[in-house]
Amino acid sequence: MSRSQWIVAAVIGVVLVVGVVVCGCFGCWRFSYLLRGRGTLPGSTPDATATGPTATIDTTAPVPPPTDTPVDAPTPTATITRTPTHRPSPSATDTRSPTPTNTPTKTPTPTPSPTPTHSATLTRIPPETAPVCIPCGQAGSHIGEYGCVCCTIVRTYYCSSCSDQPTFLNSHDPYKGYFTAVVWGENRQAFIDHFGSPPESVFRNRFSCFCGLIEYYAPNQAPEIPVRNPANACVDCADCGR
Repeated sequence: MSRSQWIVAAVIGVVLVVGVVVCGCFGCWRFSYLLRGRGTLPGSTPDATATGPTATIDTTAPVPPPTDTPVDAPTPTATITRTPTHRPSPSATDTRSPTPTNTPTKTPTPTPSPTPTHSATLTRIPPETAPVCIPCGQAGSHIGEYGCVCCTIVRTYYCSSCSDQPTFLNSHDPYKGYFTAVVWGENRQAFIDHFGSPPESVFRNRFSCFCGLIEYYAPNQAPEIPVRNPANACVDCADCGR
C-alpha cells in the first residue's frame, strides 16, 4: 500500500472514531434526560395515544447539563401505623385469684349428735286452779273428769316387753278393781330426769298424788290416770290429806 493510501485510511478511521464518540455522548444525554423526569426531549413530539397526565415542562428553568451518571429517584418510605395493643401497666395490681394447689383437705370426723331427751309437754297446774285432792277410793265417781287422786302406792311394775312399755303404779295388791297411775314408755325418760330415778322406784311404798284425766280401764274394771308429765305427780304431798 502506498503512502497516500495510508493517509486516506487514517483519516477515515479518525472520522469513524469521532462519530462513534459523538453518538455515544448524545445517546447518554438523552437517556439521562429521560431518567431525570423532564418529559419529552426538545424537538420530539409527544405521543398522542399515551394515557395519563402529561408532564408540564418549565422552559424558563435552566436545564442542568447532562451527566453520564443516572440519578436515582428517591424511594418513597411507607409509614406503617401500628395499633397499640392493651398491655397491663407494670404498676397494675393483679387481682386474679391465685391458682389453688392440690392440698389434701382433711375430712372432719362427724360428731354424733346427742340423743334428745324426752321433754314434758304439759305444765304443772297452778295451785289456785288445781283440782281438790280426792282419795283413790273415790276416783271411780269422777270418770271423765280432770282431778287429783292421792294414795299410797303399794305395788309398781315396769313392763319393758309390753307394747308402749308402761310402768304401773298400783294403789292395791291385787290391783284389779283399784285405782292405778300409768307412766307410758314415751314419758319414762322425763320422769327419770325429773326425779333422778325410774318411776317404779320413786313412788313405791310412798304416799303420792297424780293429776290428770281420770279414765276407766275396762280390763281392770277400775279407774286410772295416765301421767304424761312428771310435774303433775308428787311424792309425800303435804297439801293432800290421807
